[in-house]
Amino acid sequence: MALLDRIKFDGSSDVLVWKYPKDNIVLGSQLIVNQSQEAVFFKDGRALDTFGPGAHMLSTMNIPLLHHS
Repeated sequence: MALLDRIKFDGSSDVLVWKYPKDNIVLGSQLIVNQSQEAVFFKDGRALDTFGPGAHMLSTMNIPLLHHS
C-alpha cells in the first residue's frame, strides 16, 4: 500500500506565497490548511480551487482538476 501525500505549510508567517514542491498531487492526499491561510490550486496559470482552514481529503469530488491531470 502506497503512502499518500500530506500537504501542509509550517513555515514562517512572513511568507506570502508558498508553492508545494511536487508537480503531481495524488488523489486521496490530505491537505492541511492552518488558520489565517488559504490553499489555492492552479492549473495552466489559472486559479481553479481554494480551500480554507481545516483538514481536507483531496478527491475528484472536491477538486476535479486533479482528475484530469
